[in-house]
Amino acid sequence: MSPLSGVQNVMELDEKYHTRIVQFVSKINTGKLEGSCSIALATLTFLEQIVNDTILPSTDDLKEEREQEDLVRKQVSSAVGVIREVGKRLRQALPGEHVVSNIVCRVLRILRDVARNKSEGSADGGDSLQRLVRGGTTPGDACDPNDHGGLRSLTLGYIDELRNELESSASAIEELSGEQIHAQELILTVGASRLVERFLKKAFTMRPFNLVVVGCGRPARTHAMAGRLSTAGIPVTVVGASHAAAVMARANKCVLGVRAVLAGGALLTIAGSHAVALAAEHHSVPLVALAPLYKLAPTYANGARAAHSLGPPHIALPYECDPGGEAYAYAPLYDHVPPDLVTLFVTNQFRFMGRGHSVCSSGAFSPSYIYRQLSELYDPSDYQL
Repeated sequence: MSPLSGVQNVMELDEKYHTRIVQFVSKINTGKLEGSCSIALATLTFLEQIVNDTILPSTDDLKEEREQEDLVRKQVSSAVGVIREVGKRLRQALPGEHVVSNIVCRVLRILRDVARNKSEGSADGGDSLQRLVRGGTTPGDACDPNDHGGLRSLTLGYIDELRNELESSASAIEELSGEQIHAQELILTVGASRLVERFLKKAFTMRPFNLVVVGCGRPARTHAMAGRLSTAGIPVTVVGASHAAAVMARANKCVLGVRAVLAGGALLTIAGSHAVALAAEHHSVPLVALAPLYKLAPTYANGARAAHSLGPPHIALPYECDPGGEAYAYAPLYDHVPPDLVTLFVTNQFRFMGRGHSVCSSGAFSPSYIYRQLSELYDPSDYQL
C-alpha cells in the first residue's frame, strides 16, 4: 500500500491559504511577477512556506518504529493534501501559467518520495533525480540538528535542490549552445524570448553566425531583442511572418523558445511558430526547442487551455488602422506545434558518470523521450491536480 493512500482528494483550506493564493495570483496578473523562471521560483517559495507550516520538526519522544511511521505518514499526507488543493486553486486562477502547476507537481513528487523512502526505512531518503543527474550532495548533510527524524530537513533539502535547478537552468542551456550552433550558419528564430537571446549571445562568443528573426507576437519586443543582439555583434535581419517560408530555404537551423512542453512532445509557443515549423519541415531544416525541465508539463494538448488564449486586439490590428467598418480582431497568444515537427529538445539536464567525473551526455533529446522525463519528474497520481 502506498504510504499516502489515505490522502483525501478534497479538503478545506484555512483562511490564511486563501489570502496567500489571492496575493500570489494578483502579483502575476498585475505584472509584478514576469517571466517563467521568476514565476516558478515564486511558486516554489510559496509551497515551501506550506511545507514549513504542515511538517513540524520531529522529536525522539516516539521510540516505537510504528509510531514514527504513522507520524511521518500523517504529516506528509497533510502536506500533500494542502498542496494539492492549493495547486487546484492556482491552476483554476492561472490556466495559462503551466510552470505554476509544474512546480506544484514537482513538490508533490518530493513529498511522496520522502514518505516512500521513510516508510521503507531509508536513512537519507534515497537519491533524488536532481542529485543523480547533477552529482550533488545529500540534502541530509545540512539537516537541522534539532530535527531528529530528519523529515522536515530532508524535504526542505530537496526543495533547495529544485530551487538550484531553476536558478541554473538558463545557464545550463546556454552552455549547450556550442553543440547546437556551428560557424557561418544561418539561424532563424521566432519572436522574442529571453532564453533564446541568452542562448544566441553565448553561441556567438564561440563562433560567428547570421540570424534571422521572424516578427511574430508583439513587434516591439521582437525589435527590442533584435536590437540587443545586434549590439552584441550578431548580424541580425528582422522579417515579417509572411516572409518566413521564403527565408527558411536558406536557413540551417530554427531555434524556438517555448511556453510549455506538453505530454507527448508538443510545444506551446508564440503565435506564428506553427507556420514556421511547417516551413522548416518542408525544407528539412532542424527545429530545436529550448525547454528547461520546469516547462515540461504533464498535460496533453486537449487540456492546454492556454493554447486558446487571446491577447489584446491591438496586437493583430493597431488602433491607428481603419478597418472601414465593424471589425473583430482576434490575437492568439500561443500556437500548438505537434511533436512530429520538432527535431530536438535542449534542456538543462546533465548526466554524470559519477562524482568528480565529466559529463557523459548532454540534456538534448528527441520528442519521443518526453514520456521518460515526465515519469522521472512527476508522480502519475499528480498529473491531474
